Amino acid sequence: MEFLEIVCKAANQPFSKTLAGESTGYGLEIEASTLAAWVFAHAGDIFDYDTHQYNFQNDSVVAAMQFLQELILKGCAGVVAEKYSDDRDFGAGKQLFEINSTSAIPYIRDAIESGAQFDWGFLPFHTPGWHQPKIRLVQV
Repeated sequence: MEFLEIVCKAANQPFSKTLAGESTGYGLEIEASTLAAWVFAHAGDIFDYDTHQYNFQNDSVVAAMQFLQELILKGCAGVVAEKYSDDRDFGAGKQLFEINSTSAIPYIRDAIESGAQFDWGFLPFHTPGWHQPKIRLVQV
């Protein structure tokens, strides 16, 4: 199953242990590292190493933005409106996935322990060669 299909299914069928009573599937945090992670996941980069400039108009950037737009338009993802609310929403069982830095693991663990108390794990998110790890947290 692809990410889009899984997230949309979660948005339409909330997690049985959710404390929120609803699901957004995925909370999109609007920040540079999230955009970069999605571009890398689309096998691209935001930096052109030949010209030594950032390039936000290449095919991978456009594909990543179109993918994120599709998630939101289908109601499968919501925008994170408040800092750290994605951690709280994931911990409460409102989101099936959270994409975050490995440094956030203790905060997410605390949100789960004080929230829906489910088993969880993490997976690498990006393509090989990217230097800053991001994780995809998944309810188990």
